[in-house]
Amino acid sequence: MRAAQGKEKSGFEYSGGAYTPQLYPGRHRWGEIHIFDKDGKPILKDAFQGIGHMNGIGIDEHDAIYCMASGHRIVNDKKYDPELRHDLSETIIKVRPGAAKVVTTGRAPVKLPRGSYPKRSKDIGGNQASGGPAWVEGAEWFYGGVGYAGKNASWASGGCCCWNARFDLDRFARTFAPELRHFSIAVLDSAGNLILRIGRYGNVDDGVPLVKEGGLPRSERDSALLRGPPNTRSIGGDEVGLFHGAYLENDTDRRLFIADIGNARLLSVKLGYHATERVALKDVADGTD
Repeated sequence: MRAAQGKEKSGFEYSGGAYTPQLYPGRHRWGEIHIFDKDGKPILKDAFQGIGHMNGIGIDEHDAIYCMASGHRIVNDKKYDPELRHDLSETIIKVRPGAAKVVTTGRAPVKLPRGSYPKRSKDIGGNQASGGPAWVEGAEWFYGGVGYAGKNASWASGGCCCWNARFDLDRFARTFAPELRHFSIAVLDSAGNLILRIGRYGNVDDGVPLVKEGGLPRSERDSALLRGPPNTRSIGGDEVGLFHGAYLENDTDRRLFIADIGNARLLSVKLGYHATERVALKDVADGTD
């Protein structure tokens, strides 16, 4: 920790040193991932070498790291959307701590010689995530076409557009990722397989909610805004209408919260299963009482 001269807190011990990560040819410098225990002590430094700007990080019970890198997916040396000049989609990546690194052909303090390029297609692209087209060595899986990497747009104030997105990881290592160009939320299992999609294109009055009364008004003046429209139009399926559902938070297998900023609202989506069964446990009191 550090404090401006003359602003030091009395009795507080300021200590620390400069951190310099390991450099290698082709390493992009933007940030690092470090893992700390509950007391703030470092467990592992530089857990995913060479990764740059990310919109969200998660870790599962097996210590695997999930991140949404601010760069588009590349497959067979083609972008996620080859026809799109500025692809602002992002990529979910799963890695093992300390077992993966990013190697870029773009911006790096130490350039990667052309003769050292990996002999395969690049994996991600984007100046913020990886300094340019790059390979991710040691990744377990990728899932592209998600999020919104606004800072990768050269036409947005010279590449400084702060629109972004956030994914979320639940306690079963399932990934909830915003697919903004599809107007949906992708749900992936821990192996990166698509389980289902939530939502479709819709405005504020699209989709019939389970609770038709809507939210909790603070006053009569706010009631119309917080409760939403009195009448909605059914759009079928899960009845979740989205315009720009960029930010997510889950309550494990119970509920998903979506900040649909395109419609200026928050959605609470109930999660369930195709089949459920309740079994009474002998000599265990019913906690619902």
